Amino acid sequence: MKTNSAAKYYTKFTRRNNQKSAIIWSIVLVIYAYSKIIGYAKGYPTYKSRLQFAALFSKTSGLSVLTGPANNIQDIRGYTVWAGYMFMMFVGIIWGILLITRLLRGDEQSEKLDLVLTEQLNLKILTRSIIRGINYSLLLFFVTLALLLVVMGKMSIINIAPLPMIFFALAITLAAWLFIQIGALTSQLFSTRKIASLIALSVFGVSLLIKAVADTGSSKWLLNFTPLGWFEKLSPLVNTNYLWLLPIILTGFVCYGLTIYFSGIRDVGESIIQTGTSTKSRLKSLSSIERMSFRFNKNLIIMWLGVILIINFVYGLLTKIAATAIAGSPGYSKAIDKLAASTSTPSIVATYAGAIFFINMIVICFFVVGCLSSLRKDEINSLDNNVLTGPTSRYRYLLSKLDVYATGLIVLAIGLSISFWIGTIRSGVHDLSLVTLMLAGINSIIPALLILAIGVLLFGIVPRISLSLLYVVLIVSILISLVGSDLSVNHFINDLSVFSHFKFAPAVSIDWKTNLIAITISAILIVIGLYRYNQRDLISD
Repeated sequence: MKTNSAAKYYTKFTRRNNQKSAIIWSIVLVIYAYSKIIGYAKGYPTYKSRLQFAALFSKTSGLSVLTGPANNIQDIRGYTVWAGYMFMMFVGIIWGILLITRLLRGDEQSEKLDLVLTEQLNLKILTRSIIRGINYSLLLFFVTLALLLVVMGKMSIINIAPLPMIFFALAITLAAWLFIQIGALTSQLFSTRKIASLIALSVFGVSLLIKAVADTGSSKWLLNFTPLGWFEKLSPLVNTNYLWLLPIILTGFVCYGLTIYFSGIRDVGESIIQTGTSTKSRLKSLSSIERMSFRFNKNLIIMWLGVILIINFVYGLLTKIAATAIAGSPGYSKAIDKLAASTSTPSIVATYAGAIFFINMIVICFFVVGCLSSLRKDEINSLDNNVLTGPTSRYRYLLSKLDVYATGLIVLAIGLSISFWIGTIRSGVHDLSLVTLMLAGINSIIPALLILAIGVLLFGIVPRISLSLLYVVLIVSILISLVGSDLSVNHFINDLSVFSHFKFAPAVSIDWKTNLIAITISAILIVIGLYRYNQRDLISD
């Protein structure tokens, strides 16, 4: 195979393997943006109520760390930038860093790239092909994101022109692209994926810290020297400054050029910066299949726990401000009440908390999908063969994994409840007790348990397309829950959503009977999935 043909093939291979995740994450981001904008438009339908909202949140300088300055948020465009821009960028950046470090340093570290490296397809050409493949996936990410945002902008309640929405999508895509180039560079500099990812994420963290100092103080000039500051100054939809595209694109191409150069001067398995990789053996964690499952999945649980703790603490800090905003909203409280299908009138603080715990339901479901993705990747890479060729049965192997995932769900429920409670106390709100929030946290993981059971069933029956089908189930459920009440869909369609069967505590009382039925159904689905997994062949492609 000629060099050009081999490079083109691997570019196509990389694009094909990652285009699905690009489309899924673009849809997830649009769902988030839609939920925020629709909530704002319906909660504050009049210009007067929006001015009151803007006056309230313009005083919260600490919130600008995550959202940027609250400029023109009385306008739907300004609110879209304030409420969605930075968060959507953060998600795209983290996704991009983890993706590129896995494909470059991770696959090189696991010796997967050794299978394709030849005289015609050396490390330099292969690195270029992988980055090109990711760029094609990013192009698909941009097209999907832009198309959906344009459609959303056409809605009468939103009414944002197509071109600003397209540029909004471009800015988010460029953020992911820039940090993908940074992640590609750190993959050449350091010898393990863990270190490469950590350094790239540290660049993101330092950039966020500098942005925070600039936004909360008088040192606005610092925004000129940090990537996130460039994107803040780019400001799509409101007072757009196209000149800030220059440092973004220039920095990205410099990182790309250094990546290609370094990949051409080093050997496979080596790195530009040598780091000690020898660690003390921890054989005790391999003494049983249960301990091994915990060891291999603990980093995933810790990462999600950290994200959820931060999110809920910040939401807790905003309780008092949000309660004041809801009190002045003509429609927001009513919208939440309708979503929760409540016949009673919850307190304003409980209504806000119910909305936050609904968000937690969705986030935790994505944690479950991540766990099942890891399970499927172990089978694809034949890692489970090393265990199943021994005395360990398939039942015990899969159950050990599910035990870890279930434990992770409980840890997340406890963590999010405590972090939200601490945030509310710090904000000066004492209306919600820790016990109430703990029960709401347990309630919020029941939909995730059902998603886990559906995933195990699909994993046992149709492993090749199990993740794709599970994403469809989750995204359709989210769409029905967010859009269903607005479109007055048939109750049969509404029942297709996993979330429509559960109460959004603590806004309303928990329906323990429904939760028990859901747990029972989940147990039955898991048993069927275990049986089918034990009967089928292991499928590694």
